[in-house]
Parts: sequence; structure tokens; C-alpha cells
Amino acid sequence: MKQSLAAAVDHEAKILHLNSLIVAANQQMLSDSRQFKNDVEELRHRVSKSSAEIPKLHEEIERYRAALAKAEIKVESLRNSTSFAIGAALISASQSFSAFVRLPAKLIALKKRIRIKLGGSGAGASVLQHESGSDQVGVLFAKYGPSETERIIRTRSLAAASLANSLTQLAKLVLTLDPPQAVRLARESWALDPKDFRSKWLAFLLFDCGNIFEANKLLAQLPKSVELSSSQRYRARYIAGCDRLLINEIDVPGAARLPAFQSVANSILYVASSSLPYHINGYTSRTQSLLKSLQERGWSVKCVTRPGYPFDRPDALVEPIAGVQLIDDVPYQVLTGPHRRKEPLDEYLKKSADIIEAKA
Repeated sequence: MKQSLAAAVDHEAKILHLNSLIVAANQQMLSDSRQFKNDVEELRHRVSKSSAEIPKLHEEIERYRAALAKAEIKVESLRNSTSFAIGAALISASQSFSAFVRLPAKLIALKKRIRIKLGGSGAGASVLQHESGSDQVGVLFAKYGPSETERIIRTRSLAAASLANSLTQLAKLVLTLDPPQAVRLARESWALDPKDFRSKWLAFLLFDCGNIFEANKLLAQLPKSVELSSSQRYRARYIAGCDRLLINEIDVPGAARLPAFQSVANSILYVASSSLPYHINGYTSRTQSLLKSLQERGWSVKCVTRPGYPFDRPDALVEPIAGVQLIDDVPYQVLTGPHRRKEPLDEYLKKSADIIEAKA
């Protein structure tokens, strides 16, 4: 009897314990369910809030686009201004003797242009109309955007040359916003009126958008009589170098039997494309941190910049400093060399490699 009673009590105790576990589990599940429901509601609230902000973000993007379009119009207006043309002519005249000789003729042409703007007839009136048309494209672009502006100018421009001029202006305005559309407009403009000046402009635009082969082909096909400014000549040579690099493999010399120099253990010559104190940005800051970290780990480091830097950068913060310069105990030295944008790219790389090898 006693054993049966003890077994019954033990069984009842186990049942009570299981019931308590079930109750606790149910309470935990209820708590988890409530928390899950709260999390879902919070997520719904966030999604709803984000959805409400999307139109505002689109409006902000459109405002930025409109502001950029207005800035592009101002820049284009400045480029077409007489004062800009005079300044460009004077700067060009100071860079070469041939440009200096051509300066009087350029100034006479600018004087005629001013007279046409103030009022004229015949051929002058057509030039004036052309400039007014360019301004009109800018006004339409700022007000309606690229797609509607294109539709409007297609309905208004009847002559091929007139439509080509309008598409050219629109391509310039669209370039920073939508490069593929700018290329499409530029190609059509050139097809409508394939004059030499438009071929030159299309070539440079194609290069800016990554079409190296076609850009170089257009420039190579320009007649000898087409005049290029000094900066355009440098750029054309640079593009030709890019074309050669893409067609031909880089000629990497094989390893010599005997080393050109004796390496030193735990010693590094680091070549940077830009550096402190001439430019302060993420790249130069990371370079400084990397070299400092190597130095702290017992390495002997010296940094040289690519040949020609910072002499070929107009935005350098300070004048180039000769010799070794210490920045937080890290030695830097600039290397004189060819101007990066005044040499074909393939030739610049070869000359720079020789300079760096000589330094090593």
C-alpha cells in the first residue's frame, strides 16, 4: 500500500511539474508572439515612413538635376561669350610663337563677332540667330528637362544644320547627367551636319564617354587644314596613345640575368600617383597611413611620386618642393618627368618607368 501511494504521489508531482512547464512555455510563446507582432508593426511603420519619403527623395534629385542643368547653361554661356574668347586667344598667344602671330587675326574676327551681336544683316543675322537658338535650348532644358527639350527642338528645327546645332547644345547639357544619351545626340548631330569642327567635338566627347577607338579614328581622319589648339593637340596625342595601348600589349621586358641593383632587406621604394602636401584626399591620407604603419613595423620606407607630379596638376595646394620632404617622419620626394597630359599615354608610361627604375 505504502509503495503504491508513494508511486501515485510521485506520478502526480511529475504531472504538476509538466503542467507548470507547459504553462511557462505557453507564456513564453505568448510573449514571443506579442514581441513578434510589435516587431512587425514597427517594420510596417518603417516601410510606410520610407515609402512616404521616396517622393521627397525624387523631388530632391530633380532639384539637384535642375541646379546642375542651370550650372551647365551658365558654363556654356560663358564659353560662348566674347570675353571668354578674348581671354582664350590671349592665353593661347602666350604659349607659342605661331599662336602669337595669329592673335591679330583672331582679335579682328572677334571684333566682327561683337558687331554682329550688336546688330547686323545678311550672314551676320544668321549667326545671331544661331546663338539665340543655343540660348533657347538652354532655357528649354532648364524648364522641361532633356526628353521634352529634344521633342521640342525636333518639331521646331526644320533645316538639318539648325537641328544639328540644337542637338549639339543639348548633348553638351546632357553629358554629365546621361553620357549615353549625350553620345546618341552627338552622333546624330554629326550625321546631320558632318563638318570638321563637329567631327573634332564628337571625337573628344566620345573619348570622355569611353569610346577610345572611334575617337582616335575620327581625329586621325581630320584634314590637315583643321586647326587644333595646343591643348587639343596634346589631347589628340594622348588619345592616340590610349588607342595603341588597347591594340598592342604592353611590352614588359623579361627578367635580366643579373639584377640592375642590389635590393636591401626590409626596404621599400613606394611609388604614389599623388601625395601630401600637394593634395589632401582619401588616397593621399591612406598612403601616409600605410607608409607610417610599415615604418613602425621596422621597415625603411621612401615614397616617390609618379614622374611629372605635381608639376602637371593645376590644382596642387603648394608649390613643388625639391629634395626629400619629411611628413610625420615619412620621406617623400617628387620626380621630375614628362607632363602626363602632354604625352601619348603609352610613351608617358615608358618614360616614367625608366625614371622610376633609375631612381631605384
